[in-house]
Amino acid sequence: MKIVYTVQANGVDTSLNELEKQIKSALVEKGLKQKDINTLNVYFKPVEQETYVVAEQADGEVTFKL
Repeated sequence: MKIVYTVQANGVDTSLNELEKQIKSALVEKGLKQKDINTLNVYFKPVEQETYVVAEQADGEVTFKL
C-alpha cells in the first residue's frame, strides 16, 4: 500500500512525499549524509508555503530553508 500525504491550505496542495524528496536533495547539495544526522526536524508552514529544516548531528546543527 502506498500512502500519499497532502496538506491543503489557502487553496494550495502540498505533497509531503514530494517535500521529503526536496529535503533529501537539499541535504545532498549541502554535503550532509543521512547516516550522520541524528535528528532531522522539519517545520512546514502551509499558509506561507515555507519549509525550514534543522539537521542535528553529533558536531552541531545545520539549519536551512527550502
